[in-house]
Amino acid sequence: MSDLIKLTHQLNAQIPGGREEMFSLENLMGELIFGYRMRRGLSQEELAKRAGVDKKSVYRVEGGHSRISSETYNKLLKALDVTLETVDAAKEQLEEEKQHYLQGKKKKN
Repeated sequence: MSDLIKLTHQLNAQIPGGREEMFSLENLMGELIFGYRMRRGLSQEELAKRAGVDKKSVYRVEGGHSRISSETYNKLLKALDVTLETVDAAKEQLEEEKQHYLQGKKKKN
């Protein structure tokens, strides 16, 4: 997971115009965890208990806040039965969206 975090910060640094938040790993992981939590019908409190983290951590992750440890992400993913393949697919989608965005920016300039 820490490699994923490093990669997203590298990708964000390449985006002109300060649109890093569009492609941040924190936002991506927040959306992924929120979506799987909702599909499983869990409250933030229930997910926190299953993962062994506090409810505030779930709130912060789903909100796309930075400074979340890889350990917290891993605990939440495990509690939701989300595989690393799912995370990798999401990472690939993030890269594709970033490239599409950058190509659009180049055409406008």
